[in-house]
Amino acid sequence: MRNPNAYGICLGMLIIFIASACHTPDQHLTCNDLAAHGNGVKQEDGRCLLSGDLLINQIKTASLPEGLTVQGNLTIKGSRIRQLPKGLVVEGNLSLYKTLIGSLPEDLVVLGSFYSTFGLGSPTIWCHEIPDSVIIQGRNEGCGI
Repeated sequence: MRNPNAYGICLGMLIIFIASACHTPDQHLTCNDLAAHGNGVKQEDGRCLLSGDLLINQIKTASLPEGLTVQGNLTIKGSRIRQLPKGLVVEGNLSLYKTLIGSLPEDLVVLGSFYSTFGLGSPTIWCHEIPDSVIIQGRNEGCGI
């Protein structure tokens, strides 16, 4: 005679095993990690300077280093990043596409334009909630009215 509870236990253990094998831990990028994106990276006066554009298109990426200067465009697509790092300077355009980012840091500097596309379940960055200290020199098309 077969025990139906044993089948349930085995099935449950199999599901837990598959889920744990497929889970990828969040990745908190450091300045050195950014070198893997193919751009020149150096640390200078406590800041992380990245030459060229930076595309974050990885679901597992959870954070960027504080004091980051992107000497080009910064594009973030569908990652686990919930907030931009303190001291972020983007010398080109800042583009957010279906992210979890719902606000901008008070010391953000964007020398280009700011764009954002919100997906289902993405928080909206409201224009009236952007701190006055945020600098966006180009067009601001990234916030909801």
